[in-house]
Amino acid sequence: MTTSYRRHAGDPAGTFVHDAVEAVRARGVRVTVVSPADVRHYGIAYGAGIPQDLGRAPWKAAFVPLFLASSARAARRAARDADLVHAHWLPSGLAALSTGKPYVVQIHGTDAEQTGLLVPPSDPAALRAALERLLGDGELRRRLGEAGRRLAEERLGLDAAADALVAAYADALRVSI
Repeated sequence: MTTSYRRHAGDPAGTFVHDAVEAVRARGVRVTVVSPADVRHYGIAYGAGIPQDLGRAPWKAAFVPLFLASSARAARRAARDADLVHAHWLPSGLAALSTGKPYVVQIHGTDAEQTGLLVPPSDPAALRAALERLLGDGELRRRLGEAGRRLAEERLGLDAAADALVAAYADALRVSI
């Protein structure tokens, strides 16, 4: 389940998810992808991304429940013979919930404890303090930036992600892939 996926060769939409799927398939795992290309998305799934598209056309927010319902129907069809559902991003997690299958929701982001400053939501004072701290401390910016680069190279590369995903699925299913 994903809210963005390539519709054709050369399409830039959802490239990171497409590449991850292909890397997992190359390791012998059968993967069925459900994306907005498979459902009616009411003009909110492709473009700059759902949050950005809704920001530019707030009236389209009325279609979000219909988009989620369409995604849930497609997810249930695709998951009939699946062992589990892997969802990218929270809206896909809502569709995965409707399948009656075990699921994992992957939220893309950074390891804030090593590579950045963690700021609580809805706390403008904490955000300002974090920004001022980073802007005022070149050494901290350098250290966090280097740590982020190392983390990405070590743990988030395509091969590492595909290997970890296949290992997690194999462990969950208790079979050797």
